[in-house]
Amino acid sequence: MPTYILMSTLTPEGRQTLHKDPDRLEQVNKEITDFGCKVVAQYAVLGQCDFITVIEAADNETVAHLSVDLGSRGRWAGPDSSWVCRRLQPGTPSALSAHV
Repeated sequence: MPTYILMSTLTPEGRQTLHKDPDRLEQVNKEITDFGCKVVAQYAVLGQCDFITVIEAADNETVAHLSVDLGSRGRWAGPDSSWVCRRLQPGTPSALSAHV
C-alpha cells in the first residue's frame, strides 16, 4: 500500500481533551485502522504541527476521506486544512524531506 504522511495540529479543545485523556490518541489510531489504513509510526513534534503520523492507505481517495472525517470533528486545526496529507513515492528516500 502507498505510504502517506499526516501532519496534524490540535485546537485548544483538542489539547485539553488529549491532556485529560491521553488514551484518546489510541482511539483515533483505531479509527484510522477502521478506515482500512495502517498507522506505521506516529510522532509528537514541536513547531507548526503537533503530530506527524505515517500511514499506509489503499489509495488517495481513502486517505482523503480519512482526512475529511478526522478534520470535521473540530479538534484538529491547521493553516490551510485540518490534516495535510503527503504521499511518499516508493524508492525515494528524500520524499519525506521534500514533502513535509
